[in-house]
Amino acid sequence: MSDDQLNSLFDKYLNNACTEEELDQLFQLLEDPGQEARARAMLRKQLAQNQKQKGLRDEALKDMLDQRLKKILYAIDDGVEERPGRSFGRNRWLRYAAAVLVISSAAVMFIYFDREKGYKETASTPVAPIPEPIIAGGNKAILTLADGSTILLDSVSEGLLALQGNTAVTKLSNGQLSYAAGKEESATVLYNTMSTPRGGQYKITLPDGTGVWLNAVSSITYPTAFPEEERKVSISGEVYFEVTHNPRKPFRVEVNDMSIEVLGTHFNVNAYKDEEAIKTTLLEGSVRVTHGKEKAVISPGKQATLTPSGNLSVTEANGDEVIAWKNGSFYFNRTTLPSLMRQLERWYDVEVAYSGSIPKLKFGGEIQRNLPLADVLEILEKAEVHFKLEERKLTVLPF
Repeated sequence: MSDDQLNSLFDKYLNNACTEEELDQLFQLLEDPGQEARARAMLRKQLAQNQKQKGLRDEALKDMLDQRLKKILYAIDDGVEERPGRSFGRNRWLRYAAAVLVISSAAVMFIYFDREKGYKETASTPVAPIPEPIIAGGNKAILTLADGSTILLDSVSEGLLALQGNTAVTKLSNGQLSYAAGKEESATVLYNTMSTPRGGQYKITLPDGTGVWLNAVSSITYPTAFPEEERKVSISGEVYFEVTHNPRKPFRVEVNDMSIEVLGTHFNVNAYKDEEAIKTTLLEGSVRVTHGKEKAVISPGKQATLTPSGNLSVTEANGDEVIAWKNGSFYFNRTTLPSLMRQLERWYDVEVAYSGSIPKLKFGGEIQRNLPLADVLEILEKAEVHFKLEERKLTVLPF
């Protein structure tokens, strides 16, 4: 097959114009390790065409898109189910080469289909117009002080907000919250709680200097000044920590009936009630996870998973995927549609429902979290997933 024929076939695929025979022909060619160079050239050409069509003239932006494309092609991990009799070997990225590529100045997304279910052509359906666009979430949180009074952090000006014992609570110029403990310890331990709503996130610096980032629908309860013997906080939802090192005073995170103990480290805890398990992922340092009689010490790049049945296990983790939310992105890695929609539900403060069966698709790639919801839905439409949005109710339509 000539290069022109290959490019023409790929263009037909992107426009949902392939016959079953042409689709099999394209996948067989792309799955051939000997065709790697041609496949790369084809994808680069597609990137260039998208840039030209969208009028992207800025060289820095082109470089950014090219880097993201490379990330898609080279950074995919193992684990995708293969068709019987097919071997992909070291060129496993070719499984994704015939995916739908959506390239813009704000997002890069690729989608792969469960080929065992067959390929279904569906006419493109535009997202229903949204009278009032649903924008992305932002820095929103509620601070509950020791006396039960509350402060809406996104609506107050920077400066001193409150005194909690000998500790000053201040909103900084960058919108973050900071605690500065006085020289004298208070005789009474006071507790504050920060909680984020749907569509909210926030960063706080605890009295010991530990940085804490809260994702949407999350909370942390902490003392306004840590007592001498330990540093202990409790959380819900998803929280990322950069703990200040102090070997004389361990830092402990309580989540449900699980405990995470550290000295100084960077780690993320995902403990949403609607997720299938509690996941503690370590990026730097060392932590010990304890649940009842079960204990696990994890090292950087590892993830401890606690299932509802109480089983505690340790596996490899993708750090970029885990903390993408903190860095301003949705990162999908063989992510199912329900899991993806739960993330959108929290971040855009919408209610997700399904009409009919749930499409058995998996998603990979990266989308910026600052996009309006309509833009995200437009990207997902490329995978033939269609939606109906009525006020803040988002319905996934039959596949």
